[in-house]
Amino acid sequence: MAYDQARGRIVIFGGFNGQNANWYYGDTWTWDGTRWEEQHPTHAPQPGYGAAMAYDAVGRQVVLFGGTDDHTYLSNQTWTWDGADWTLQHPATSPPPDAGATIVYDEATSEIVLLDSGAQTRETTWTWDGANWTQQHPYTKPPIRQWAASAYDKGNRTVVVFGGFYAEGEVGRDRGDTGTWDGADWTLRHPVSRPTDRGGSAAAYDPVQNQVVLFGGAGAYGPFYRDTWTWDGSTWTRQRPAASPLFREGMGLAYDTAIGQVVLFGGVSFFRDHLYWFNDTWTWDGTTWTEH
Repeated sequence: MAYDQARGRIVIFGGFNGQNANWYYGDTWTWDGTRWEEQHPTHAPQPGYGAAMAYDAVGRQVVLFGGTDDHTYLSNQTWTWDGADWTLQHPATSPPPDAGATIVYDEATSEIVLLDSGAQTRETTWTWDGANWTQQHPYTKPPIRQWAASAYDKGNRTVVVFGGFYAEGEVGRDRGDTGTWDGADWTLRHPVSRPTDRGGSAAAYDPVQNQVVLFGGAGAYGPFYRDTWTWDGSTWTRQRPAASPLFREGMGLAYDTAIGQVVLFGGVSFFRDHLYWFNDTWTWDGTTWTEH
């Protein structure tokens, strides 16, 4: 899920729903601030989930990388959305096939930054310049993870990454660290307060409040969360909204410039031995969540 600035629409592609016979989706939807509308492009990436997506302000298009259906493919394809159709790109160099990678548009460098969550012990950093992927070689490399929350902190001109899941042998683990990217290197931050270790959270930058908003997530084996946190460039602060979406992970989160609010869609939760998938839409106004 990403906000298409050029067309003033939030874009969603694909996903997964274990309660539906067609588990893996290949559909494209847009949100105009009031309602969702299904698009019918001529071309599209393969149905699946876990693709990473961000808006490229220079190219004026949404960029999608990777994805999987858990069974037949793990992708390293790059696609772009121009508001009407998806186009498969053919860069000379690409990150390895991946799902659950972290991707953010870095306004300071006018490049998309991707943290590859491949089978290495440390993550590799890649940047997209609109035509090709380039592997970066920072002095500091974050530990490997998938399904981390990330956003561009415009006020501090850094990419922010929090948490994620990783495997320790055959055991799943959670991370609770915060890292920032300044265009050249990663810095591990040590905030006074922070969310508990988790993955599957979602984050977006709220320019009105000048802070990154983070919602929800889950531990590798539970629990699921519904808490809201904000990042001011130095520490995380827990917010106490009057209303919140239910406990969940894997939702989409993006700031909608047209309505001046953060928008949340979907996600999955586990309750009483059952998984539940959501298709609800919420907005954050800096104080509370409102369902639409």
